[in-house]
Amino acid sequence: FFSGYIHTMATILCLGAGLVTAPGVRYLGDAGFQVTVASRTVSKAEKIIEGLAGCKAVAVDVLSESDAVKLEELVKTHDLTISLLPWTQHLPIAKLCLKHKKHFCTTSYISDDMQALDEEFKQAGVVCFNECGVDPGMDHMSAVKIIDKVHADGGKVNSFTSYCGGLPCPDHNNNPFGYKFSWSPRGVLLAAIRKAIFQEDGERKELDGTPGKMIYDKFFEDTSVPDVGPKIETAWPSSFECHPNGDSCKFLSIYKIPEAHTLIRGTYRSVGWCPTMKKVTELGLLKEDDISALKGKSYAEFLASKLGCEAGNVKAATAEKLGLAVDDAIIGRLEWLWFFYQEKKGEA
Repeated sequence: FFSGYIHTMATILCLGAGLVTAPGVRYLGDAGFQVTVASRTVSKAEKIIEGLAGCKAVAVDVLSESDAVKLEELVKTHDLTISLLPWTQHLPIAKLCLKHKKHFCTTSYISDDMQALDEEFKQAGVVCFNECGVDPGMDHMSAVKIIDKVHADGGKVNSFTSYCGGLPCPDHNNNPFGYKFSWSPRGVLLAAIRKAIFQEDGERKELDGTPGKMIYDKFFEDTSVPDVGPKIETAWPSSFECHPNGDSCKFLSIYKIPEAHTLIRGTYRSVGWCPTMKKVTELGLLKEDDISALKGKSYAEFLASKLGCEAGNVKAATAEKLGLAVDDAIIGRLEWLWFFYQEKKGEA
């Protein structure tokens, strides 16, 4: 997309200055495009465009009514808007692009509301391009390439599974979670309570995020991931944890494999992630409820208030609550996050 279609465009607006923004902006800037990076925190945008001629940074809060006119003017004066904001914020941006007949793209999954705009974008003669990242995006292309080859050779696809995950290289995998944030931390954590729909052995199955039906209740270890061998110094992991993610069933038609009895699209994580996040959920640490009286508390004091124990006994109380030994690896991961220390983080 970047190297083909947008070579005809002069100006690009990139909304968001998060962890995934810089590589794309640098690619476009180095290719000579004029890129405006707009972020609520303009210092982040300024850092991204350092050394890129013709690129600029602006401050804009897409959720603020006071910035609504400024946001619309930015969309209106650029040929293409790339939204790297949280997926819940894409739709109003897409509608602004539609209003001013500007091209729009995101890396996020196509929501029902976004799909509903399809015909309007076609009538307006502009592109609305979603799912153009790695996952979703590159995984789609590799999937369809394989599937089309099977069909072209006269075969049928009985089972199709596709797993993807942004994980640290083993050489730099230096924390007990085996994970480093490369996109929205909130999005990563809330995956624990997200729904997943997939087809297995001809049966449609759904995980709805409730106890016993979470994505982390449906994981397995995959030992088939190819070893990259001498490309890294640290030993390649013997396995990864895999779990279903999102709505896989809709891809039976998108991938044109109605004959498949199994279709699962999912996520790779380092071994230990899934059972740990399941226990984190059991502690109620992924609820989005407002929590009062946090100011001035240590993590241990906060967790103790949830468990009804003294802060000095929170490690043992946590292990008992979760049915784990105090020396279990999961307890160790929570300790690494500072949950059992009464000192404030940064003061120890």
